[in-house]
Amino acid sequence: MCIIRDYKHQDLESTTRLMQILSELIEVDFNEENWKHQARIRAFNPQFRTLIAEYNGCIAGMCFADIHQDETGQFYGLIRNVVVDPKFRKKGIATKLIAEAVNIFMNLKVNSIKVQVLEQIKDVIHLFEKFDFRCTAIVMEKDVFKIREYKDSDYESTKELMQIYSELIRRPFNEEEWKRTLRIRAHSPQYHILISELNGTVTGMALIDIASDETGLTIGYLNNVIVHPKYRQQGFGKALLMRAIEFLNVLNVDKIRIMAHLKVKDNLKIFEDVGFQKVAYMMEVKLP
Repeated sequence: MCIIRDYKHQDLESTTRLMQILSELIEVDFNEENWKHQARIRAFNPQFRTLIAEYNGCIAGMCFADIHQDETGQFYGLIRNVVVDPKFRKKGIATKLIAEAVNIFMNLKVNSIKVQVLEQIKDVIHLFEKFDFRCTAIVMEKDVFKIREYKDSDYESTKELMQIYSELIRRPFNEEEWKRTLRIRAHSPQYHILISELNGTVTGMALIDIASDETGLTIGYLNNVIVHPKYRQQGFGKALLMRAIEFLNVLNVDKIRIMAHLKVKDNLKIFEDVGFQKVAYMMEVKLP
């Protein structure tokens, strides 16, 4: 026999196991300490209900039934994280959990009921369709690249990036000149270096200057966006570019300009994709 009830403190161990099962299904790392913290928050907040399915005295499944208010003032119920222990599947437990959540929301007279079905387990959509749920929106997400300002410990990594860039544009790299550049940038608010990283490893950088031109406009200059070859084609260049644009927008510059070196032609497409347009051509002659 299956009964549905609210979470109790003594359910922590069993729900931890269920959250591990769910994490494996959706392919994310399970953080046990975080779940203990979240379970406690949910237990003391009437806005959140954690429903437990008990089958013949064993904890067989659970789901979240939470109340939210949207930006228009409408209240809605949200059903999330319906999970059933594999040992107890095909016994109607998930259906009973959903039915109880729906009943709770109907008794509370919310304006609507929503359910979030993750892409990895979309084959359970038919369970919700039994309760007349219909897909009205698709939730999309993207990974966020960690981007921050330069710090002294980045020296060796940024030196390597400058060496790579110098080779690309066929210019000799001068380490003493790079050290001098860093010293100037460290003490002048008009200069910034943004760093992208992955798991603590520097993957790229963007050099930013701010200056006024002869017309009185304040210009944000993106002098270089450099990504290490090992991390190209992974979105770091575009992420650095977008963060630099956001950074300069906050500083209220009038224009943002970037130097698209023709030795790195692939960057032109990236710059155009985020709204940059050609406004000038830089010409150069080498002197003997």
